[in-house]
Amino acid sequence: MIVSPPFLFFLVWLSVIFLYMLGLSNVLQPLKAETIYLIVGSGVLLILGWLAARFWIDGLTLKRRFIDKEKYFDVFTCGIVRRRIKFVVVFWLFFTFLEIVIFKNLPLLSALGVGPDMRYTEFGFRGLHGGLNALYFVSIIYFIGNFFFSRSKFSLVIFLLLLIWPFLLMQRMMIIAVFLQVVFFALIVNQQSLNFRGYFKYFIFFLLIILVFGYFGDFRSGREHILRLADLTFTYPEWLPSAFAWVYLYVTTSLNNLNFSIEIFQDPFIFPVELLSRVLPSFARSYIFNVFNYEAEVELVANAFNASTVFSSMIHDFGYVLTPFLFFIVGFIL
Repeated sequence: MIVSPPFLFFLVWLSVIFLYMLGLSNVLQPLKAETIYLIVGSGVLLILGWLAARFWIDGLTLKRRFIDKEKYFDVFTCGIVRRRIKFVVVFWLFFTFLEIVIFKNLPLLSALGVGPDMRYTEFGFRGLHGGLNALYFVSIIYFIGNFFFSRSKFSLVIFLLLLIWPFLLMQRMMIIAVFLQVVFFALIVNQQSLNFRGYFKYFIFFLLIILVFGYFGDFRSGREHILRLADLTFTYPEWLPSAFAWVYLYVTTSLNNLNFSIEIFQDPFIFPVELLSRVLPSFARSYIFNVFNYEAEVELVANAFNASTVFSSMIHDFGYVLTPFLFFIVGFIL
C-alpha cells in the first residue's frame, strides 16, 4: 500500500513541507494557511478517493493489490508496442539530429570548450523541444521495461545510450526525471518482493542521484554560485558537496513559488485551460491564452529558481479551494 501512487504522492509532499519548514534558506517565505490547505487537503482527498474506489470494488475487506506482471510483460514485449516505439524513436532521432545540425552544437560540448557557444537554455526548437522530451521519456521507460521483462541486452544498450542525452543537454531536470521514472517503475513492479534491504538500495541510489545532480550543477554554474543564490541561514560545511544545497533549493522553491502566488488566483477560470495547454506546443498555448484573455504566469520569489508544480496549473484553472476535491476524483479513478 505504501508504494501506491496516492500514498507516494502524499508522502513526497509531506517530505517537501517538512524540508521547507526547516527554513534553511532566506529565499523561502513563511508558509501560508492556504498553501497548507491546498497540499495537505489534496493529498488526503487523493487517498480518500483511492480508498473509496477500493471499498467500491472490494467491500469492507480491502485486498492488497499488486500489478499483474503478465499484463506488463505483454505490454513491454508485444510486437505492436515494439513497432510503435520504433516509430517514436525514429521520429525523436530525426528531429533531435535536426536540432543539433541547426543549433550547431550541444551544451555539454560547448561547456567543455568544443565548438561554438551554446547554453542549455538556448538549445532546441521552441514549441517542439518539449514534445521531443516527452517522446524521449516514453522511449526510455519502454526500453528499461523491456529489459526488465525480457532481459534483452539490446534494450539495455539502447537504454544506456539514451541516458547520455540529458547529460549532453546539461539538463538536470531531465536527469532527475529519468532516474525517478526508473526508480518508481522498479518500485511498483517489484513491490511484492521489496524488503528493508531493497528499500536501502533505492535510498543509496537516491543519494547517488543527488550527487550527480549537484556535481552537474557545480560544473554548469559553480559551487559558490548556488551557495550565494541559496542565501542559506547557516554556514554551509566545506566538506559537504553542494549537491545537497542544489536539491534542497530545487525541492523547496517549487513550493515557495506556489506559496508566493497562491492568493493571486482569487478568480479562477473553472475550466482546465492551463492544464490542457500543457500538452500543446508553446506557440499554440500562447494563441489559446490570447483567445481566452488568460494570464498563466506564476510570480517567482527569485528568478534564479523557476521550479513549479502541477498545483500551479490547477490553481490557475480551479483555485486553491476546489483543487483538493479534484484530487478526490483522480484518486477514485486510480
